[in-house]
Amino acid sequence: MRKATRRAAQGANWLIGIGASAGGLEALREFVRALEPNGRIAYVVAQHLSSTHPSILQELLARETRLNVRELGGPVRPAADMIYVTPPNRHVEFRDNKLHVETPDHRVGPSPAVNRLFTSLALELEDHTAGVILSGTGSDGALGVRAIKAAGGITFAQDEGARYAGMPRAAIDTGCVDLVLPPQEIARRIATMIVRGDGVIADVVPTVQPAYEEIITLLRRETGIDFGDYRAATLQRRIARRIAIGHDASIEDYRTRLVQSPEEVRLLARDVLIVVTSFFRDAAAFNRLTQAMARLVRADDEPELRIWVPACATGEEAYSIAFIALDAIREAGVHKRLRLFASDVDQGSLTIARQGRYPLVAIPKVPPAIAERYIRINGEEAAIADEVREHLTFARHNVIQDPPFSRLDLVSCRNLFIYFDNELQRRVLDRFHYALRSNGVLFLGRSETIGDRTDLFHTIDRGSRLFRRKSGRRVVALTAPR
Repeated sequence: MRKATRRAAQGANWLIGIGASAGGLEALREFVRALEPNGRIAYVVAQHLSSTHPSILQELLARETRLNVRELGGPVRPAADMIYVTPPNRHVEFRDNKLHVETPDHRVGPSPAVNRLFTSLALELEDHTAGVILSGTGSDGALGVRAIKAAGGITFAQDEGARYAGMPRAAIDTGCVDLVLPPQEIARRIATMIVRGDGVIADVVPTVQPAYEEIITLLRRETGIDFGDYRAATLQRRIARRIAIGHDASIEDYRTRLVQSPEEVRLLARDVLIVVTSFFRDAAAFNRLTQAMARLVRADDEPELRIWVPACATGEEAYSIAFIALDAIREAGVHKRLRLFASDVDQGSLTIARQGRYPLVAIPKVPPAIAERYIRINGEEAAIADEVREHLTFARHNVIQDPPFSRLDLVSCRNLFIYFDNELQRRVLDRFHYALRSNGVLFLGRSETIGDRTDLFHTIDRGSRLFRRKSGRRVVALTAPR
């Protein structure tokens, strides 16, 4: 966790992103009117604006609020009790402890892009940020809302009072919006949550309490997953997040609410299981994977190239790997069929993945030649071509407990190990070794390694987290020890 970054804003513990478009001015006025100085929170507004007309948004908002309002120019460290407004024809991101504005390099999607802002906040601030979607047309912000929730932040959308419901509805439809409220109530709830407990802090949920153990039991009954082997800090933050959202006074009160509300158990389970994903996440690693894929395709005379992507979430990474594999088969001129198994424990995510339809703003990182071959554009929607989808099978599967897929050339398991403790990582690596063919390849996330399992895997490229299976047969337990 980037604790240094999280606390780097001058006096601002939290940085709140606000996205709006058509009809957003009225909602923004209501929102800022309800804000009170508290010495802890800064806000940044990304409202879609005309690129050809000067904006007076700063002046209009300044009339409505007791906070200071400033239009962004050069890089700035956010200060508490400030509202930063993004100028027209600019994108805004938070990185290296500062807000940066940039001129769009091409005219794809709106500017400022709400998804771009929210994703940067999630990456840098994790559970010390929140995302707010107000009135607007289109779907910008939906991907960013998912990123903030996956990072442990809190997400809001304007209720049915929005003049244009497109953006709030797209965000709500992701299943990743925590609270749907009028703008003024969103402002009050943000302040109440943050000032009351200084944010979602893990140490408010000590694992020694019986209530914590009972929550783990309730989650196991709901999901079939024993979270006792997950990293305690991750679970603590997710539980604390639900406590903050529900205004519970203590973990005991929250335990009581869980016992009384099966729906809250499902919401907590979804919070714990959500994983953020995107197309071609970490371009350098995917470039290296492309080279490894070309060798895998030519390695033998097997009729199938078999790939498994566990924890596939909503499918973007699985499709990215399918694009690379199909290109490698085509360029090699070999007769191989691709079979890609993509699995997850969350049925809602799998439903999105099977549909293979994403907002247009989700695909800028897809290489243009690949996008032209395999993605069909329809308005603001990007659809995966049928000739790609026919090679993928999406299935509910628990990588910890269910038998692994077999005779695989590649396993891509990225950004899942960060949730597991060391012993669980060892057990899952045993399963991957068992599932892979001789010289099969394992692809992990940037923050993940094979640890001490050098008896199972050679390192192909440490920076890109690519490993090759070592020869030798192993027997693994196909049921979890608990």
